[in-house]
Amino acid sequence: MFLAAITVISALKRQFLAEGLFMVTLKDLREKIENLENEKANLLEEVKKLRKEAEEKAVALEIEVAELREEAETLKKMIDDF
Repeated sequence: MFLAAITVISALKRQFLAEGLFMVTLKDLREKIENLENEKANLLEEVKKLRKEAEEKAVALEIEVAELREEAETLKKMIDDF
């Protein structure tokens, strides 16, 4: 978190210098950090949800593939019997 705060401070300083503003207020830094922490939390939650959905889809596909293999094997045996 300390490294993240330093990164945010550096980014804000560059932004303010580019805009001709030289003073970064503590309030601005707090707001920026809070916004980034909120965004991080939201993204972590979204990734968790998407990972669960992907795992569920993988299981469903594994089942479908197993069923198709079984059907293919049954059809091969049926053809060989004729």
